[in-house]
Amino acid sequence: MNYTNKILIIDDSESSATYLMGLLSDCNYKVMCVHNGKDALKKARSQQFDLILLDFVMPDMNGLDVCRALKKIPSIKDVPVVFLTANHSEELLIQAFNAGAVDFVTKPYNVSELMARVKTQLSLVESKKQLAIAKDYAESANKAKGEFLANMSHEIRTPMNGIIAVADFLEETQLTKKQKEFTEIIKTSSENLLAIINDILDFSKIEAGQLILEDISFNLKQEIRKTLKPLALKTMDKGVILNISFEEDIPEYLVGDVLRIKQIVINLVNNAIKFTESGSIDVYVGVKLKQKNKISISFSVKDTGIGISKENLKKLFNSFTQADASSTRKYGGTGLGLAISKNLVGLMGGEISVESVLGEGSVFSFYIPFDITKKSGVKHEKEIAEVHKPKSKIWNILIVDDNAINRKVAQMTLKRLGHQTDMAVNGIDAYHKYLDNSYDMILMDVHMPEMDGLETTRLIRKYERQNKVANVMPIIAMTAAAMKGDRERFLESGMDDYVSKPFKVVDIELVLEKYV
Repeated sequence: MNYTNKILIIDDSESSATYLMGLLSDCNYKVMCVHNGKDALKKARSQQFDLILLDFVMPDMNGLDVCRALKKIPSIKDVPVVFLTANHSEELLIQAFNAGAVDFVTKPYNVSELMARVKTQLSLVESKKQLAIAKDYAESANKAKGEFLANMSHEIRTPMNGIIAVADFLEETQLTKKQKEFTEIIKTSSENLLAIINDILDFSKIEAGQLILEDISFNLKQEIRKTLKPLALKTMDKGVILNISFEEDIPEYLVGDVLRIKQIVINLVNNAIKFTESGSIDVYVGVKLKQKNKISISFSVKDTGIGISKENLKKLFNSFTQADASSTRKYGGTGLGLAISKNLVGLMGGEISVESVLGEGSVFSFYIPFDITKKSGVKHEKEIAEVHKPKSKIWNILIVDDNAINRKVAQMTLKRLGHQTDMAVNGIDAYHKYLDNSYDMILMDVHMPEMDGLETTRLIRKYERQNKVANVMPIIAMTAAAMKGDRERFLESGMDDYVSKPFKVVDIELVLEKYV
């Protein structure tokens, strides 16, 4: 018990109040007393109390009116109020509880009962305080973890941008067979590392409630086939057959988050490939339930792999957990893929399950509800490449980035698309170059020393407003930031769009097309 608890007694009887003060003071509580409702409200607004003992029968304002008024004071509304009354009829007690009281003590007082009720309420107060402290600590820790993961994601994605882009450019040059092999290893390793980074970031977003699902129309069959095509090559290398089949009743176009659907399918099929040395992997997509313009689609991934024991099935969807957690385990991975898949399925209103026999194989199944539509909102890279060809106009684009490798990568990408570039190493440098030169667009890094991309953008927009510039400069964020609210911050600063790092040529091409 905390013996510094403060108690306020509200009682118009001086003798009764003095008696209570004596009892409570002897127990080392800090006690204050007032004799009417007006003084009680004044005292409650000026000081913080842990418990209020309130007499029912008083002049001017009775206990019910005082209690209702106390509960309207923000600083006191959560403080427990215990009524003191000689009338303990059921009707009165109901009125007291409706007014905000938590308990009552009858007159004349039974000292043991009175002290027990006071101690009980103060114990609850202490528990609430400890819970509030624990909650604040947990929220602070969670926020710190989220910020750490976001910063780590940014710091890792930035050099990854250079590795992936240069590997792509290198692959297009004249290479010997050995050099091609080395280049392929660089690409595969960097893509695997990026997948791990994305898994950790996705899990962090899900935990923090920051994952935003999209609703766009797409062709499910087309998207699944396209997604599984590169995975079919992986199974061929192992001598495993990948079969894909669809139920005929599946509508052509559905509405949902196609990227997250593909992420779940990729996770499940990659797991199947990892744990299957021979035989086949069967992916089946069917209709679970259809009603007018709504449909639930079922997905299953069946393999002939090593299977999972009943004991390990129970912990399979836990975060950072794998069936074999020993240091000598044969298969790698973060242990996040299935946890993320389960959370994504749940967020989209579906369920996921697994059946497995050790030594014979596993079947992972899930279903997700969709709306049915008649048109697609997804463009494929092939379509993009055909539509978004380099235009005849050569743009002069300012690249702003404090990282020399990222500047070089952006320059090589824009040069490949037939555009001219200039460079700035930070926001101050970028602002002066903007004032001194004529550009068609600025690609702006967000995190920079001296002056970051957001502040630089605000400065450029301020100049445009003050000088009534007719054609405002398109400013595109180049960023590895990927947490909820980042996009909103970019747009709020005055940026027009953003490209995520690591980016591909088609990403730059798409954003350029918007502003041609």
